[in-house]
Amino acid sequence: MSFPNTIQGAYAASWDTGSIKLYPLGQRMECPNGRIFRYAEMGSTAGVASRLYQSEVPASNWKDTLITTALTAGSTTKVSYTLGATAQEKDDIKEGYVLLTELNDLGEVHRVAGNVAAVASGVGTLFLYPGDVFKQTVTVDTGNVITTIKNPYKDIILTPASAAAATAYQVGVPQVAIAGDAYGWVQTHGVCSCDTEGTVRIGYEARASEDTTDGEGALADMVYGEADDADIGTIARVMEVAPTTDFGTYFLTIEGIG
Repeated sequence: MSFPNTIQGAYAASWDTGSIKLYPLGQRMECPNGRIFRYAEMGSTAGVASRLYQSEVPASNWKDTLITTALTAGSTTKVSYTLGATAQEKDDIKEGYVLLTELNDLGEVHRVAGNVAAVASGVGTLFLYPGDVFKQTVTVDTGNVITTIKNPYKDIILTPASAAAATAYQVGVPQVAIAGDAYGWVQTHGVCSCDTEGTVRIGYEARASEDTTDGEGALADMVYGEADDADIGTIARVMEVAPTTDFGTYFLTIEGIG
């Protein structure tokens, strides 16, 4: 399914939520006030407004899986592969991606049109979108592997309250509560309300909190002297200083305006 690079939404379009999927996951929308959003599917837990969300943690057992059917350059539109110890439900990776990850086959990334259900350690099969084909010939052989991953905007979850480094890509901040397994918009750019942890400094950079008590879904001050902070990276600028555990005003920079 194709979709325009950016759709122009009304002022209140970011509040539209529902159980029926209206756009491809990741659809980009810009509102008249310059704020940018991406269309996402909430995970099974009901969402909350004005908190930072991330992709579901990628399944490590879907990485570097051996192919069981050969690829022919210019004609193959599907591939089968042996999963690790994590099953794939039907269309788990629909609108997600498949990557060729063996050293001699690098460079191919394709969007997935759909996949069949496969049990843990079983054989999965995925299909490319009409008009797309694999560009390289790859035989069934030890070391010829692919990686599959969900669309980053599918089954999104709150960023965890954890002192560890990030566990997945940070997708954005919904400005309205999205029901579990429902669809809505997460903000990625522009003026935004978001939960705050700790003391932030006006005009300075902010990043995902690592606080184990109040950090779930919150933004915190960016302190480059602390290794983990620098690892996670900045995703906003502070526009207004709010007290800890309150909602502050930020300028999100998860993605640019281009």
